[in-house]
Amino acid sequence: MVSCMVFSRLAGGIRQGDPLSPYLFVLAMEGLADDLMLFYHADTTSVGILKDSLNKFSSILGLKINLAKSSIYLTGIGDNLKGAIRDQVGFQQSALPVRYLGIPLISTRLTHADCLPLVERIITRIKLWTSFSLTYAGRLQLIQFVLFSIQVYWSTMFILPCSSIRKLESILAGFLWKGTSLNPCGAKVAWHSLCFPKKEGSLGLKRLKVWNKAAVMKQIWNILGSKSSVWAAWVHSVLLRGRSFWEINLPSNPSWSWRKILQSREWCRGWFQTCIGKGTTTSLWYDYWLPEGKRIIDILPHRQLFTTRLAWTSRVLDIMHGDQWNFPASNPDLQDIWSAISFNPKPSMEDHCVWKGHHSGTFTVHSAWELLRESRPENCMHHILWYKSHIPRQSFILWLASKKRLSTMDRLHNAGMLAHTTCILCAAHEESHNHLFFDCHYSSTPTLTGKEEHHAYNSPSYALNNGPLPMAREKQPHFQPAIPVPPFNQQGHS
Repeated sequence: MVSCMVFSRLAGGIRQGDPLSPYLFVLAMEGLADDLMLFYHADTTSVGILKDSLNKFSSILGLKINLAKSSIYLTGIGDNLKGAIRDQVGFQQSALPVRYLGIPLISTRLTHADCLPLVERIITRIKLWTSFSLTYAGRLQLIQFVLFSIQVYWSTMFILPCSSIRKLESILAGFLWKGTSLNPCGAKVAWHSLCFPKKEGSLGLKRLKVWNKAAVMKQIWNILGSKSSVWAAWVHSVLLRGRSFWEINLPSNPSWSWRKILQSREWCRGWFQTCIGKGTTTSLWYDYWLPEGKRIIDILPHRQLFTTRLAWTSRVLDIMHGDQWNFPASNPDLQDIWSAISFNPKPSMEDHCVWKGHHSGTFTVHSAWELLRESRPENCMHHILWYKSHIPRQSFILWLASKKRLSTMDRLHNAGMLAHTTCILCAAHEESHNHLFFDCHYSSTPTLTGKEEHHAYNSPSYALNNGPLPMAREKQPHFQPAIPVPPFNQQGHS
């Protein structure tokens, strides 16, 4: 294909030693020397042409096809023809689905079994880490910046099954609270409560289902706004066929991926707005080109639109005259719509799509996630917990304390794990969050004596909140904050 595109402009070909030759070689090798999928008709003639082309490529460059790693996929033909093609090409026959670039190539519904490689990849990555030395804050960072990124490519390509999403979130939650054991039981805070921004009183994680929806919307952006995507060009040529993306109904027997893309239109109607240039590619009735991201078909019934005598396939170009509008005379309701249009077309430019969810007009998955996610009022505590120079493990413990989720004596007693609730520090009152941080006289004591520190580190609440005491602790600074020692020191799983 590269040769045809280039040599069609060069009638005399390229001479030996021409400076363009190395570049053509690199372009050819880029496509042919790596993993490659070739499509052809299931007949012996097409297979023969393909086989001859590959043989010529091998003889010229000295590179041979690895038959042991090559496969052929055949469908819709009889067994005799399958055998003839298989013998002619010399590849082993395999069956769909096949994984390519890490994801399954399927035309049917994506199942949990298809997503098992993604689940196993995340588990494998977790097992490589030594979680005993990781604090809660350390695991949180790994979830946000390593584990979460593993599923991003899948989420951009597919709507993941709900069972797979639940499994992935269970794994992430288990790692956060229990380490590499991945035990989903005993979480201090439910996973859905963690999936809000820090300014809203949470930890800044994301629900996978909402993120998946936002990521799939990138495919809509490619269809509407990408001029260079081969896939988008194929969608316009084969699936849309000149119709508006917002106009077509769900076909009776579409592929699973196309069905999901069409269904995802309901999440983003009005957020992709068309800016009018020449008006040749924008549907007059069905596209969102009016001010405030509206379209005419949603404002007035079909009966009133018939009065314009414009076809349902009309483009915005049909009501333009140069760089001015030429609105058809019709009923007063349509006149109100025309009067609300405060901009003029720009015939020197092409129509283009802008994303209203971001000030730049360019689509981002993060901005789509902001629109789709559930939000909470801003929590004033985030300035105290997550200030610029905060210590992550201590901020995490303080966040747990603000949620009253530390394993204090009163909570352990209510769970049937302890018989008494007396504070181990003052031995005078019941140990609770309020007592531990505000009422206990040790909260205002700058330092603890050796005996008092020994009692603090051997208290049941410290062991459950922080894990076993390390064999050696770093020397403490001379200044100690006026807060109780157990929830903050050493293995604080912050």
